[in-house]
Amino acid sequence: MRCSTPIGRLRSPQHFRWRAVLNGSALEGGGRGTIILRREANVWKIIHEHLSQFPQRHRSGRLRGSLG
Repeated sequence: MRCSTPIGRLRSPQHFRWRAVLNGSALEGGGRGTIILRREANVWKIIHEHLSQFPQRHRSGRLRGSLG
């Protein structure tokens, strides 16, 4: 990545999925993410990562959990 400023923001273009078993119950989910980067001595380092669920549709057709 080439950037002239020391702070960068990267919205993860890929989606992720996960599966787990907790107390005998199968769980699964997925989401998307945003990563905040800072350049230190010409090396980009992750300084913050935010993960969230995909927006879900309400019966009305409107999205829940999304600002858009």
